[in-house]
Amino acid sequence: MAEAMISKGKSKYRRKIPSMQSNYKDAEDRAKDHYAKVGFKSARVDAYKTAWTDMPSNYVAKVKPGLEDKWADNWKAKMF
Repeated sequence: MAEAMISKGKSKYRRKIPSMQSNYKDAEDRAKDHYAKVGFKSARVDAYKTAWTDMPSNYVAKVKPGLEDKWADNWKAKMF
C-alpha cells in the first residue's frame, strides 16, 4: 500500500512542479507585505525583502523534476 501511495505522490509532485513554482513567485508581494506587518524592526523587514532577490531561483532549484525520490524519502520518514 505504501508503495502505491508513494508512486501516486511522485506523479502528483511532477504534475504540480510548474504551478508550485508559479504560485511561489506570485506570492512574493503578499509575503513581503505580511512579513512587514508582523512587527519586526525595519532592518529585519528590509533584509527579508532583499532576500527575495535570491529566493525564487532557490525555490526553483529545490522544486524541480528529478527530485521525486527525495520527496518520497522525506514522506516515508514522516509517515512511517
